[in-house]
Amino acid sequence: MGKSLTLNLIDQGFNVSIFDIDKNKIETLYKSRPNNIIGSSTIKDFVTSLSIPRSIIIMVNAGSIIDEIIDNIIEYTSKGDVIIDGGNSYFLDTIKRFKYLETKGIKFLGVGISGGEKGARIGPSLMVGGSFDGWRIVKNKLEAISAKYEGKPCCEYIGNGGAGHFVKMVHNGIEYGIMEIISEIYDYMKRVLKLNQSEMSDIYSKWNNSYLGSYLINITSSILNKKTETGYLLDDILDKASQKGTGKWTALTAFDIGYPSTIINTSVSQRSLSYYKENRIKISELYQPNHIGKTVTIEILELTLYGTSLLTYIQGLEIIKLASDTYNWQINLGDVLKTWRAGCIIQASMLSIFERLDEHKSHLLLNDLIYTELNKTIAAIKSMINSSINSDLPIPAISAALNYFNSYRSKVLPANLIQAQRDYFGSHGYSKKSMGENRIFHTIWEDF
Repeated sequence: MGKSLTLNLIDQGFNVSIFDIDKNKIETLYKSRPNNIIGSSTIKDFVTSLSIPRSIIIMVNAGSIIDEIIDNIIEYTSKGDVIIDGGNSYFLDTIKRFKYLETKGIKFLGVGISGGEKGARIGPSLMVGGSFDGWRIVKNKLEAISAKYEGKPCCEYIGNGGAGHFVKMVHNGIEYGIMEIISEIYDYMKRVLKLNQSEMSDIYSKWNNSYLGSYLINITSSILNKKTETGYLLDDILDKASQKGTGKWTALTAFDIGYPSTIINTSVSQRSLSYYKENRIKISELYQPNHIGKTVTIEILELTLYGTSLLTYIQGLEIIKLASDTYNWQINLGDVLKTWRAGCIIQASMLSIFERLDEHKSHLLLNDLIYTELNKTIAAIKSMINSSINSDLPIPAISAALNYFNSYRSKVLPANLIQAQRDYFGSHGYSKKSMGENRIFHTIWEDF
């Protein structure tokens, strides 16, 4: 990523100083652009080679290594310099670093970068948080290297403190959800409809050229069609999914701020479950599934993908709205969406729907356009779920999406019984509908 960003900056007309503990990487990169790169062998040489105010981008994995690098760098920086963390750092760590560097007179930015190594090279999505004054200093550089959508940079200042890294974290949570949904639909095509990979690739390709067009749909079509000397590559890839933690952080943070991130939670859990391959093999032999349910059409699967993806975006955006209030970030969802229109993993045609919404409504589901679009899909989602259940096929994320929607459209939920149970065994109290939420009651349920 660091190499790709360096070359991207040079392509946009900027000269770059670089430092890495691996001197071979510095030498190789320097040789590729000797007129545009200064390679430094020490942190001191690196920092002092930059013009003031300095703009320094740290591109390493999240964790305590970021703090070590910052402490080494600030020995040689001046007040007014800008330090940028371009990794997937946890947003609470970014808030701490922002406050710490503020006391040193250093302007700190936590920048969420999406698009992978290729995106960093040709134009990533950039979600910028932290010092607004720091943003003004580096704005022209970051906008220049970012992806462009209809000629406009997919790079926005999101808010102070850890806002940029928070939005990138939720971006990754949405990514987890949609990847799981796409995979569940692939599984249905393969195990219930018995389609071969060439047929499935053609379907995903067709979807990519429609209102479902997205980065993830596009690469799914390519993955399904990839062959080796022995057959399709996907058939040889072990079904144990890994994760780096941002999806888990999204789920945990949603719990902390009190928002139901059910689709994202389920997708994180399903990756964990996939890892227990040996147990899954043994259990499948004992409880053998029967894929004998009534099948649904490709059109039903298309609508299911559309509706559940919309609900995943809604869930992520609602988490961002609530976090913005919680941390006083004043995030504009329109700015968030601008960063996601190109260059990032969750870029999709359907994001245009959200750009036309009134984000000030208490929930995105209250927007008329969302109402219209979701109503096209609910019957299809139900049909797909029913067929999958009857076929003993797991579809946890798709089911979670429908349950999220059904819960929100339920005027009454059975939480009253939960409150009674809590009061029964723990004397936690409850409110009465007839008396208002602010009055708490307790019942002696039994004598003992």
